Amino acid sequence: MKDPEKRFSEVAADYAKYRPSYPRMLLDWIALTARLPKKARIADIGCGTGISARLWAARGVSVIGVDPNNDMLTLARAEGGGPEYQSGSAQATGLPDSSVDLISCAQSFHWFDVDKAQTEFSRVLKPSGRACAFWNLRSRGEFMDAYETVISAHCTDSHEATHDRAAITRLLGHQRTLQASEATFSSSQPMEREAFFGRVRSASYVAHGLKEPDNFWEALDKLFDKYEKGGMITFLYDSIAVVWKVR
Repeated sequence: MKDPEKRFSEVAADYAKYRPSYPRMLLDWIALTARLPKKARIADIGCGTGISARLWAARGVSVIGVDPNNDMLTLARAEGGGPEYQSGSAQATGLPDSSVDLISCAQSFHWFDVDKAQTEFSRVLKPSGRACAFWNLRSRGEFMDAYETVISAHCTDSHEATHDRAAITRLLGHQRTLQASEATFSSSQPMEREAFFGRVRSASYVAHGLKEPDNFWEALDKLFDKYEKGGMITFLYDSIAVVWKVR
């Protein structure tokens, strides 16, 4: 498997343009469950192109995005939106001790070394602080199931939904995870053809685990034609969030 810290360099532009946002209700739930203060300091770990960092900053809190991938950080900085950004990883954030109220991990926790990340989170969080992780996981439906069939037939690398669900299990069972709460919200991403193909390209398992590329893209083209309505198809997601106190 390609180094997770460099894995998204080739797809950074598509990631920034075509990846979905997160439901407002999900962030509301996190803020309430984590008892987030009004003048909170949030560290968005594995921030990538800044999708979640900008969502937090739009709520008027202070946000520092941390990511080891400079290609992703360059795009995050170019987008603006309020957050600060710095290079770092989940196990070595470069943040001061007891400096943040919330650690946020959006679509990233499954790439972390859980033991090292939790140790670092414990160091960086204030005594009253919490950590959260959340994902957009592909849901079920006729089109979504057909898409999954194409992915399974052509991609040899890890599939994100399986990877992410396993990460949730590891997180909930970890010795440093205390007082965990979990919630699921439904969300969707309507896309026309160009956006659909861009969304597919943004997946690292497509960039690094694709066999017979011509057949793959042809199969997706036919899939879009079969399921489009008014020139659009829609990805369905289970947007899952976990909030916990780090021992």
